[in-house]
Amino acid sequence: MFGACKLFLVSVYFVLSIQAAVVTAAEVDHRKEASVTVPTDNLPYTLTGANAVLTGSNANQGRAVVNANLRKSEEIEGDHEDSPFAVGGPYQARLVYYYPNINTVYSDLGISTIGPSVEYPSVVGCYSVNLKLKRMIITYFDSGFWNPTSFNGFVVTSVTNGADLPQPAYFISSTINTSLMTLTSTSTTITLNWQGASFTVRDKIVIGW
Repeated sequence: MFGACKLFLVSVYFVLSIQAAVVTAAEVDHRKEASVTVPTDNLPYTLTGANAVLTGSNANQGRAVVNANLRKSEEIEGDHEDSPFAVGGPYQARLVYYYPNINTVYSDLGISTIGPSVEYPSVVGCYSVNLKLKRMIITYFDSGFWNPTSFNGFVVTSVTNGADLPQPAYFISSTINTSLMTLTSTSTTITLNWQGASFTVRDKIVIGW
């Protein structure tokens, strides 16, 4: 009888140990998912091009493959006459994407040093941002439209002491109708809200200040 009882207790302990291990693994996976900066679903835009049939992580992987050469060509394209080390450099900036309102951070892409390559080659898996001393170049590698909401866009902040931006920021050129976008700026920030605006592959926006 005691032997059977002991066997029963050992069996219960074994089952509980397995359950504890399963919970621990699930918690680890949850922490991994929580650490992802850019969500794979609930994107701030709706695709209308060839990638529109893809969803979630498959869409991100598909865009990465389809658009790798386009991002590389943007990096080679350069437009580098504004050397970040000319006077008082190096200069640094931070890019944060907000959606569905200006108080909700969708993706914080962190601080980048302005240099000869594209500082932000893939913002929310849709476009690149190439920063210069006196302008930024936004190049799309997907087609679609930004979901309508109170705010769907990004803020670039100068984080270099004394590197204040002349005001106001303005559109130098754009293949997207500028009346569909709201551009504002302060001495240290540039904000672009393009909620509701449509875009296509290779669309380009150049903003100066």
